[in-house]
Amino acid sequence: MNIWLNYALSLERPAFVYALVGVLFWQAAGIFLLARGSLVRLTLVMISAGVIGNLAGVVTHWYTLPATRMAGAKPAGS
Repeated sequence: MNIWLNYALSLERPAFVYALVGVLFWQAAGIFLLARGSLVRLTLVMISAGVIGNLAGVVTHWYTLPATRMAGAKPAGS
């Protein structure tokens, strides 16, 4: 998810950052509520957070191509 985070920050797309905060809350709540007594449940919570985070990366970056920011750029041939 670090790669997704760096990609989102470089393209200035905050939607993934907000989704990542939600995944962080899910992981913390899941560990606190479900995984205090079992390493298997801890592993399942961590895996689910990783899968949800990667799906959030795909969803938040799938819809548009990055916009170019060139001040005063003119189309080729003009």
